[in-house]
Amino acid sequence: MSDRILDDAREAFLFVNSDRTLNAVSLRRDGRDLPQTGESQWRFEREFPLGVHEATPFGLDPEPILRGVASDGYFVWPVEHVQPFGTSQ
Repeated sequence: MSDRILDDAREAFLFVNSDRTLNAVSLRRDGRDLPQTGESQWRFEREFPLGVHEATPFGLDPEPILRGVASDGYFVWPVEHVQPFGTSQ
């Protein structure tokens, strides 16, 4: 992935599943690309800028989110996860 893709902030969308056990970020406002989670449905929470130099409104490092979005089109993590994702590369 080029540095240019990581540096450009874009609008992203935060979702939470109806069981309130998973959060997700998608670049699609309708969340259609998010995986099905059993009977649970995804609910839109908010829009935010996603970029390597942007702080996320939920406290996670943006880089793993950007990698997930680039590879899968979305990024999902458990609601109770409070430690930042990523490596010390």
